[in-house]
Amino acid sequence: MAEAQEEAGLATVNLDYIDPALARQTEFEASFAYFSDRRLSVAAYDTALVLPGCAEGGGVIDADGRLVDCSVVQNGWPKGGLYAFDRKEVVDEEVVYLGMFYSCWGHVITDNLKHLWFLTSPEVDARIKRLKFVYTTTHIGPEMPENFKEMLRLLGLEFKELVRIERPTQFRRVYVPEPCFGPVKTWTPYRYTKEYAEIVERLLSAAGAEPGPADRSVYFTRTGWKLDRAEGEKRIETVFRDLGYEIVRPETLSFVQMVRLLSRVRNFAATDGSCAHNALFLRKGSRAVVIRKAAYSNFYQAIVGQVRGLDTVYVDANRSDMLADDRFPVLGPFFLYVNERLARFAGVRPRFPVFAYLRYALPQLPRKLFRKIRTPRK
Repeated sequence: MAEAQEEAGLATVNLDYIDPALARQTEFEASFAYFSDRRLSVAAYDTALVLPGCAEGGGVIDADGRLVDCSVVQNGWPKGGLYAFDRKEVVDEEVVYLGMFYSCWGHVITDNLKHLWFLTSPEVDARIKRLKFVYTTTHIGPEMPENFKEMLRLLGLEFKELVRIERPTQFRRVYVPEPCFGPVKTWTPYRYTKEYAEIVERLLSAAGAEPGPADRSVYFTRTGWKLDRAEGEKRIETVFRDLGYEIVRPETLSFVQMVRLLSRVRNFAATDGSCAHNALFLRKGSRAVVIRKAAYSNFYQAIVGQVRGLDTVYVDANRSDMLADDRFPVLGPFFLYVNERLARFAGVRPRFPVFAYLRYALPQLPRKLFRKIRTPRK
């Protein structure tokens, strides 16, 4: 545990290229000590109900009708909780609950892994590891991404052997491993334990992370996504290409391919969010340049930086204030360009593409006005 704390302390953060209005929040989130030496356990709940995830809630409900806090996604939609239902299935069986899986990649590599530490823990009864594993999802529809299934195989699980709970189901007993990532109780501070760092290391080892010199510079782009909410990332690509970065579309890689690539990367760059969270698979001490798309700070990135002891540089390169939802700027839309901060970072001239901004922004303004009208004032 001391080793994990020491590694977390190696993380450094450069805030020279961010909006001063966000500096205090970003500095706090980056300096917060996320490592916890908490000793994890597996809790047992008799006559517990597993509720499928949906807009109204979901998760594990104990025999007294109370939500098991750590059974849901605490950051993101939905938060989880008890909701009304017409009927339930009753199964006379003991199961292990693996969590409420979220298909967004940034949550896949953080929240979806948080209960899996028990698989290799010598302190957990071997009988529990042989029980049926169940899970819920935050959505009703598509399955989890293939790369998540590949990650599970590397950890010794076959996704097809997991049972997705799609209707309220009561079990004789539900075991819920405490999370090694995130809050233990609703709205308490996020933490990660040594078990989470160990899961990352096992994934790196099983994927065949290459031991040679880390001498590559890579920019992960989202421009291949047809439904992305950002405009202008190709301008950012050009800047990093001129700096010697390879431009990579991560969705074209399998998880193993991505890990092997990142194991040879010394300088990594990506826009904030899921793309940047892939820095979790860099070598310790590598550099991660995070291009921020709007006026918000993603503290998951700060945790990623501490888990891997990264040198993280934040760069605000957007004009999204007129477009993004004031309450949830993380939802976009985003407008990226080579502003003064990115230009200073890269040693180039800033350029604001006026006509491109107008073409993108004007159709968005009625939507933002509608959101303002629809949102009641407090």
